[in-house]
Amino acid sequence: MADVTLRSIKGSALTHDEVDDNFSGLNTELGQKLVASNNLSDVSDAATSLNNLGATDVNGAFTGTYDALHPVVNTVTTDIDMNQSFMSVTLGQNTTFTASNLAEGRVSLLKINRDGYTILGFPSGVKWANGLEPDFASYSYWVISFVCHDATNIFASATGHSI
Repeated sequence: MADVTLRSIKGSALTHDEVDDNFSGLNTELGQKLVASNNLSDVSDAATSLNNLGATDVNGAFTGTYDALHPVVNTVTTDIDMNQSFMSVTLGQNTTFTASNLAEGRVSLLKINRDGYTILGFPSGVKWANGLEPDFASYSYWVISFVCHDATNIFASATGHSI
């Protein structure tokens, strides 16, 4: 670690030379770290990048499949899978949904094209904002956000859209 002179430790203002020495030391240390990681030019995958940066394993913190930092759209029928970050469904009939893979903190979005069908049913664990389930007949398209409160209850809010 670079030696840095701190005003709070010195008890008075730093001289120009001390400020210059601080910057020189930090620049030298940064340069050594960049050389040690080969300027990240050897990065062939995320694990190598994390290792070069001295990061800890974060594999458990991220799940799902992403393409260019956007989630893959998963087409669903009736299951709200909380392991999927973004789901889409075009209804072919009145539909009752189920929910799977609930765990605290999981977040999913569901885009619905009602295609004229208006009866939607959700598991009893889905708790709507303000305790009011939306009137799904009022719009053709809906985006519903789901946030798992625990392994049983899901907080939900919906926004209707027309095209």
